[in-house]
Amino acid sequence: MTASSLHQRLMESGLRAVLHRGEAGGARLSFLITARHTPAEIDNATAAMCAAIEHSPFISTRKETQHEEPVYH
Repeated sequence: MTASSLHQRLMESGLRAVLHRGEAGGARLSFLITARHTPAEIDNATAAMCAAIEHSPFISTRKETQHEEPVYH
């Protein structure tokens, strides 16, 4: 999955990311996280990104992953 197609999928799900030029002219995604973001908002953004990647037609092998509850200090 390209960075620009992931960016599009994330925008469609309501998650904003910054698409910019990376090394060698390729595209990169960045996420801006501030102290105002709650742990739940960060978890939701992570879930949206994982869902967008998992639905990629370019990923042929998928492993079931058990996620533990996040720990915040």
